[in-house]
Amino acid sequence: MINREHYISKIRPFYESDLIKVITGIRRCGKSVILSQMAMELKSQGKEILMINFEQLEYSTKITNAESLLEYVESKIPEGKKLYVFLDEVQIIDGWNFACR
Repeated sequence: MINREHYISKIRPFYESDLIKVITGIRRCGKSVILSQMAMELKSQGKEILMINFEQLEYSTKITNAESLLEYVESKIPEGKKLYVFLDEVQIIDGWNFACR
């Protein structure tokens, strides 16, 4: 896996911000790798991480719309802690943007 430090270093100052971060780019340019590396970095700092790749079968049947996405994420939030949520290929989910807040 290629280290994407150049890109991650630009996002890192905003880790603690409540702003939603969106990574865009052409196909196969490393967006998923950046997400994975960010998640691993946060996890190594003891942060709570939820990584969902909507191309994986386990999520494609459970989460089909914004409502089920929101319910799933909310069910994973640990009591009294912040949860960092990473959504890969989220465009597959109808109305996904309504679940992001």
